[in-house]
Amino acid sequence: MIQRNNTLLFFFLIQPLLGFSQFFTQEKDGNCKVDASYMKPIIQRFNPFFIEHHYDDETKNETAKLSDGKIVIIDQRACKRHHIAIQYIISPDELKVNSSNYKILIKEWFSILNKLFYGDYDYLKFKTEFENTITLKVEESGIGRAFSFPIDDRTYIAQMDFGEWGSKLQLEIVKYIYTENITKPGVPEYTDDGYFQPAKIPNKTTK
Repeated sequence: MIQRNNTLLFFFLIQPLLGFSQFFTQEKDGNCKVDASYMKPIIQRFNPFFIEHHYDDETKNETAKLSDGKIVIIDQRACKRHHIAIQYIISPDELKVNSSNYKILIKEWFSILNKLFYGDYDYLKFKTEFENTITLKVEESGIGRAFSFPIDDRTYIAQMDFGEWGSKLQLEIVKYIYTENITKPGVPEYTDDGYFQPAKIPNKTTK
């Protein structure tokens, strides 16, 4: 009964997140290269790993459950580039994370991406380099700070957080849109929305 109550509390706490995901990059209005039809569900129809899967074709919002305590929220947008924002939220009943063992979340990242991109052979092109790079970046950045890195035609922006409520992994994949997929030509290159600028640390003041 205690575990069920904790699961219900966890679901209540993450409920505000289920309607939207967080993009690290800023969206610019107008002059888009593609229209909404370019975006398709990330999780394929016959993916065997998820017990529930919902996709809203209007908002491009996707939610899925690996279990009652592991939920994935995906949002997409496509303008100058194709953005895929993923949030993976884990209940403390599923995985207890603290400041001493938080690096176990790295394996959760590997696991959820393998499941999300099941059947997507394009994922295999960047899988190994992504796993090696994100391991090093977590060592450098730790918890609660966003970091980014490029691989081929993609930029990855990631962040890990945990607390008494559970754990959250955020990943935004920003993919270049090739010429053959552009339906609205003539976008100035200087308006490219594919870059992430980390927040600057305020200068310390002395009195």
